[in-house]
Amino acid sequence: MGDNFISKLISKIPWPAPPCFTSDSKKDLELIQTFKENLDMYKQSLEYISKNIFTTAVSNSRILQETFKRIEEIKNHAERDISRLNSGFGVKFLIESLGCKKMPQRISKDQLTANYDLIRDSGITYVEDSKQSVFIIRYDSQKIVFPITDCPCCEENNITSKEELITHLKRIHITCKQFSRKKKLEPHKFAIEKINFEDLKYLPSADTIGRLAHDIDDLYHINCSTDKEISLKDKVISYIKIRLETQLPNCELEKYGSSGNGFGQKTSDIDLCLIVDLKSVFKEKKYFKLLSKECGGETTVSDLCELIVFSKICNELGYGSEKVIDLELRESARVRVINFKTPTEPQFEVDICLNNRVAVENTKLLKTYCMIDERVPKLGIAVKVWAKSIDICNPRIGTLSAYAYILLVIYYLQRTNPPILPLLQANAKSNIIDGHECGFDSNYENYIADARKNTSSEGNIFMGFLEFYSLFDWNANTVDIKSKNYVPKLHRNSDFKISIQDPFESNRNLGDVIKSTDAGEKIINSFKSTLSQLQRGKPLFRLLNLNS
Repeated sequence: MGDNFISKLISKIPWPAPPCFTSDSKKDLELIQTFKENLDMYKQSLEYISKNIFTTAVSNSRILQETFKRIEEIKNHAERDISRLNSGFGVKFLIESLGCKKMPQRISKDQLTANYDLIRDSGITYVEDSKQSVFIIRYDSQKIVFPITDCPCCEENNITSKEELITHLKRIHITCKQFSRKKKLEPHKFAIEKINFEDLKYLPSADTIGRLAHDIDDLYHINCSTDKEISLKDKVISYIKIRLETQLPNCELEKYGSSGNGFGQKTSDIDLCLIVDLKSVFKEKKYFKLLSKECGGETTVSDLCELIVFSKICNELGYGSEKVIDLELRESARVRVINFKTPTEPQFEVDICLNNRVAVENTKLLKTYCMIDERVPKLGIAVKVWAKSIDICNPRIGTLSAYAYILLVIYYLQRTNPPILPLLQANAKSNIIDGHECGFDSNYENYIADARKNTSSEGNIFMGFLEFYSLFDWNANTVDIKSKNYVPKLHRNSDFKISIQDPFESNRNLGDVIKSTDAGEKIINSFKSTLSQLQRGKPLFRLLNLNS
C-alpha cells in the first residue's frame, strides 16, 4: 500500500490533544500523566489496526514507523518535564515541541476514552474507497440513533437500526456528511463497498512466515528449469535455426514468453519467434502465384507471404530422417503458430510464430525485472503454481493467463515499501515496434541496490501479494505496470471485472478473457481465501495439494 493510503489511515485516528498547562505543578503533573496515557493508547490503536487488520502492508510502512518514533520523542519530552516539575521547575519541553500553552482548552479523559474506543472491534468501521484508501469511523453504538437525521440512505429506506442499514445495502454506514458529499460529487459510485476483514485479522506467526518462505523456495526449485534443461532447450533452438536457415537465409530465431522471460517452468513449451524479411519472400513468384490461386483473391499480400514462410518451415522440419512429430499450423485470434514436438528424448513441445517483435521485446522486459532481484522469479513461479492448482489460470475456460499473473506480481512488487521493483518504462528511451511504444530501461544493475533495501522474506512478500489484491479496488482501478499512480478503470475497457493493462499493447486488456461474473469473483475471492488459510497456519504444499 502506498504512503498516501497510510497517511489517510493515520489521519482518521484522533491524535491525543496536547494539554493546556496551568501554573499549578500538581495539576500539570496530572495533565502530563494523562497525556502520556493518551499517547500509549494512540500507539496501541495504530498497532492494532496495522497488525491485526492489514498485517505487513501497513505495519512495515515508513510513515507508520515515523509516527511511532514521534510518539516516543514526545513521551521523552513528557518524562523530562515530569522531572522538572518534581524539582520545582515549570514545564518546558512539551511547550517547545507541541506549543501546549496556545491550546484554549484541554481534552484529557475524553481523548483517552476516544482512543480506547478505537481498540474495540465494535468501535472501528473500515470502508474502502475507489482509490484504495480506508475510512475509519469511530462511533458509540449505544448512543447512535436511527434513522440518522439528514442521512439520505436512512431516509430513503426507512432504516431503523445499524443492522438494517448493513443488511439492506451490504454497506457500512459512514457519517452523513461524508455520505452526502460523495453522493453529490460522485453520484455514479456513491455507495461505498463494505470490506469484510474477518478473514484478514489473523496475524501469522514468525514460524508460519518462515515455513512459507521455505515452501516457496522449495516450490521454485521443484518447478523452475535446471541449467541442464535450459542447455538442452538452447541446443534444440540452435538446431532448429540451422535447419531453417537452409530455407530462409538471414532469419533470426528469438525466444519469447516463458521460454525466455525468467518465469519459465520445467513443463513450459519452447516458444520461438522467427524474424524474417517478408519482402524477400514476396519476390518468390512461383510460391506467391501458387498460394494466391489456392487461397483466393481476398487473402492479403502479407498473409500470403506468411503462409509461404510457414510452408517452408513445414517442408524443412516435416521431412527427412530427423523430422519433427505432430507438426501442424494453428491459428488463434492473435497469431499463427506452427506447433510440433522434437523427435528425440527429452521431448519438447515447440511453437514458432512469425515476426511477433512486440512479444520478443515483452519477454526482454520481464526478464529484466527478473534480473533485478532473485525474489521476483520465485514469487512469479509460486503465484503461477498456486493459480493453476486452484483452477484460476486458464484462458481457455475464461480465467486469467499465466502472463497476467506475472503482471500482477510485478505491479505489486512496484508498490511494496520500499519498492522491490522500479518502473522500467518510466522515462525510458522511445522504441516503437509495429506501432507500439516498447521502450524500457534494460540496465537492471542500476536497480539491484534499491531492491535490496527491502529485506522482506519470500513468505512475507507472498502474504503481502495476496493481501494487496484482497484489498485492491477491482471495480475502479486497472493494473498497469507502466504507471506509478493508480489508473482509473473508467479510462480503460470497463466491461470486465478485472482489468490488467498490457505494458506495450495499449488496447489489450488481459482481463477480457473473463467472460462471466462468476469467474471474476472466483479469482478475486481466491486471494482472500488463500490469505486466510495461510494466516491460520495451513502449509502451502497442503493448500496446493502437493507433496513437499
